[in-house]
Amino acid sequence: MEDYRTSGSVVQQIDALELLARYSMTSARGTSVLSSLHEFRVHESEQTGSKQWNWKYLRDQFDQKDLEGLYRRYDDKLRESLIYIYISLLVLFTTTHIVAVVTSTYWELVQWHSTYLSMVLYSLRIAVPALFLFKGFYDPMKKKWFWIPIFVTFVITVDLVFTDISIAIFSSVEGVALRPAYAAIALLSLYIFLPMRNNFIAIIFGVFVSVVYIIVLAFSTYADDPAIGVVVSSDIIFLVGVNLMGTYFRLMNEIVTRRSFLDRRACVESTLRLKFVKDQEERLMLSILPEHIVSRVREDIRTMFLNIQNGSFSRSKRTFSQLYVEEHDNVSILYADVVNYTMISTTLAPERMVELLNELFGRFDEASEVT
Repeated sequence: MEDYRTSGSVVQQIDALELLARYSMTSARGTSVLSSLHEFRVHESEQTGSKQWNWKYLRDQFDQKDLEGLYRRYDDKLRESLIYIYISLLVLFTTTHIVAVVTSTYWELVQWHSTYLSMVLYSLRIAVPALFLFKGFYDPMKKKWFWIPIFVTFVITVDLVFTDISIAIFSSVEGVALRPAYAAIALLSLYIFLPMRNNFIAIIFGVFVSVVYIIVLAFSTYADDPAIGVVVSSDIIFLVGVNLMGTYFRLMNEIVTRRSFLDRRACVESTLRLKFVKDQEERLMLSILPEHIVSRVREDIRTMFLNIQNGSFSRSKRTFSQLYVEEHDNVSILYADVVNYTMISTTLAPERMVELLNELFGRFDEASEVT
């Protein structure tokens, strides 16, 4: 080992900066999440074709990647906002209906007994969903029992249907034929807003609600109508259409939600991978070059990329030709040789050899900092 002390200038020339170029390109990519999402979409499209928007394909993807549990938590967060919208709409429609009933009663268009019953049932229509969907009740129950969303959906649907058809039945007894007003709202609430996730059970509930309304219409509302066959048939067609629309919306909403979940996951995964690669390259460059030199070189490379984008970059200029020169006085240069390096390198495993050299260089760095 020899130690030579000189004075003057030391020229630091960096002739190969491909690693820093890779770093800068990775950094530029990392600033655009949309480019990562586009690459994910293109790669998936090449593998699956048009299946990426297929309901069964998406479900299979979630099962294969073991993402169903995480997706359900994500979906629960989205459904919370739908529940708030449902409660708000229910309060708005019910309040409007109460005002209309009171106004009609004032002008003696509806019997007083029907009015009192309507007030009680309309209050019940709001109270039951507000109670069962209250977070302090619903969230603990849902975590304890998996069937709570199905039960809550059933109870709220029965409440909405019962309060609606009861007024129609009672009014027909008083001699006033009233058509149930909330058939479409009950079905759309079932398919869109309520928390039950199982599509098959939702369709069964929808058919059950439709049958109940058809029975009430046929044997109560239109019982004395001479054109009962025509009006009931038209209502059947209407309810079938609402069920089909609700089923279609439910399936499409699930497809969009699952697709959105996969896209968000791809963006997060791509961002984390880019950050990991950037951290690795940063540590690599700092282990080769001083930090202030790395900063200057990185800035120059970014400037070069900006010039390329702006079209002001000169192709005649040789890439990485700039010299990074710094002058230092009173510099010590250390020449060191590892004794029996050839024999050691042939006897040790590559991993152990790298660890040994890393330890030696680390000790030299520590010794230079101390002195």
